[in-house]
Amino acid sequence: MTDSLLEGFERALADLCNDDAVRRSEAGDSAAQQWTAIDALGYTDAWFPWNAAAPA
Repeated sequence: MTDSLLEGFERALADLCNDDAVRRSEAGDSAAQQWTAIDALGYTDAWFPWNAAAPA
């Protein structure tokens, strides 16, 4: 993975998972909205091909 791709992902995570959001999740609030936003970034599609076998 290139550094620029990793840096972009890190910046996006910093925005989506700021201190307040993490504290709410740790306090018991659902993190589903954060996970949806992270998935919408498209990095999971780039890293894990859809034709790959599911882990056993």
